[in-house]
Amino acid sequence: MKSVALGCGLISLGRVWGTHSEFLSDDDAFLFLNKAFEMGIDFFDTAPSYGDSEEKLGRFLRSLSDGERDSVVAATKFGEMWNPVTEKSYCDHSLNGLISSVENSLEKLGRIDILQLHKTSPEILQSDAFLSAVKYARKLGVLSFGVSITDFESAQIACELDFVDWIQLPYNKNWMDQEQSLDWVIGHNKKVLINRPFDSGKILSQENMKKAFELIWKKDFEGYVLTGTSSIKHLEQNINIWRKILNDK
Repeated sequence: MKSVALGCGLISLGRVWGTHSEFLSDDDAFLFLNKAFEMGIDFFDTAPSYGDSEEKLGRFLRSLSDGERDSVVAATKFGEMWNPVTEKSYCDHSLNGLISSVENSLEKLGRIDILQLHKTSPEILQSDAFLSAVKYARKLGVLSFGVSITDFESAQIACELDFVDWIQLPYNKNWMDQEQSLDWVIGHNKKVLINRPFDSGKILSQENMKKAFELIWKKDFEGYVLTGTSSIKHLEQNINIWRKILNDK
């Protein structure tokens, strides 16, 4: 049964990304996350390669009561890291790299509700390092796992992995080559995380944003659509457009 809600992708909270060209201060990031929570957003997606996004999300999560924290899903990733000196990301899918990544993320976030493999490839999905890192993460209390994909072969392999609950991928009018993967994932009853619904800020007008949401709404899946904004004003617009689509259905 279709169950799709809006969530927040937090890359622009911690680094320059898409049309976003300024870093958010710690205080502004906290205000954004708190407002998002007040407006009903309960899913936040971050990653080590998102600059200091994990630290900012962790600060917000620690401000919540136990009950509030339990109502929120904090998803992060491993496999891609961030170099603050060069301000560039880099991949590390070695076992030591993956283990170090999940340990660091746990320290920053306190708890990881979903851990996703970042910068997935067919080879990495089938590697001993990935499978061993998943086992290690389970010992640390991580209960749910996912992968972030951009190619069909990875979608096929991920769908055969019983421990993979979530699959994240981009989908919008400019990324229609991902439709095959999306349909495959849906057909195998995996939960879906749609990123880049507005193509990293390139889809701007409210009418085109509505069409972008409608394109996604045509698909029958359980999961979240991740808006990448770090602007309270833009998030309010996103929520209003999304709710209008739901009310019209």
